[in-house]
Amino acid sequence: QHLVRRYPRWPAMAAATPEAIEATIAEVTFADAKAAQIAAALRMIAASHPDFSLDFLEGWSVGDALAWLEQLPGVGPKVSAATLNFSTLARPAFVVDSHVLRILQRFGFVDPQAEIETARDAVMAATIGWSADELAELHSLLKYLGQTLCRADKASCSDCPVQTRCLTAMKVSMAQQAELASSKAKTVARRSASANGR
Repeated sequence: QHLVRRYPRWPAMAAATPEAIEATIAEVTFADAKAAQIAAALRMIAASHPDFSLDFLEGWSVGDALAWLEQLPGVGPKVSAATLNFSTLARPAFVVDSHVLRILQRFGFVDPQAEIETARDAVMAATIGWSADELAELHSLLKYLGQTLCRADKASCSDCPVQTRCLTAMKVSMAQQAELASSKAKTVARRSASANGR
């Protein structure tokens, strides 16, 4: 918001120095690196599209559009998908952030070591024909689940609405059942030993 307020037109932002951009976004993490990336990305866009419009991506395949965006400094799989899906382009690209990635890993949809790009591609392959709005909603729901019940520090599997289909929740449930059975067996053994000792 600060950046757009200070530079309401793309050419003005593109003409700004990285230092001026950094001063404007000083509150964000890694402001210096992000400022340099913004300045470099805008220069690259201006070289081929001086109007700074990304509307040309509407005619491209989602894969090609993602690849083009990911050539820009600081743009990875999350930002490229967000640019396509959450903007006026409204392209069907799935956005994977740390919360969504954790859910997909714990659920067993992707490998526990899967990276954001792998997870994004797996979801997009499984949701062919979905609209940008549907993918945005899936992102929002998974992110909310990750922020509330399936947190990084502690998962509340027993309260999770998808626990019966989640690999991690099933493992947690089996471990709890095994612990309960072990506890019961120890109690029975203690009572039996106590009864025999009388």
